[in-house]
Amino acid sequence: MPHSLIGDPKAAQGAIELAGGPTKDLRPLLKTRLEELERQQRELLQRRAELEESLTMLQKDIETIRDMASLESRRLGDREPLIETSDLRFLSMRLSDIAEEFIVENRSKTEMMNRLQVINYPFQKSDHGRAVHFAWVNARRRQDKR
Repeated sequence: MPHSLIGDPKAAQGAIELAGGPTKDLRPLLKTRLEELERQQRELLQRRAELEESLTMLQKDIETIRDMASLESRRLGDREPLIETSDLRFLSMRLSDIAEEFIVENRSKTEMMNRLQVINYPFQKSDHGRAVHFAWVNARRRQDKR
């Protein structure tokens, strides 16, 4: 996409003044450019909505399959794995975000602590329990504000 001065009104005005003033009416050009940009914006927003919907469906499918696999493991008497592949994503997340996710899933603070220890979550200090509790309380407060 070519660069234009339309995104910056001051730069556009400066360019007009440098050229010795407008030699012709720029409104039709500006109008067509505006319509083009608005059309692109609508297309991108439409695409974004489609992608978000697809992502939501995929996440639900993944969770359903994980739940089914867990139930099947229990039915067959197999022990569930200590580290789930989904737990490894916690390594790149902040503690408060992890706590919020556990709260939404209606899981316990102890379970969160245990799962983070199993994947060797990089806690900044040695008191892991205090860090988890602090993150949990902050996540609860954030949810209450919403």
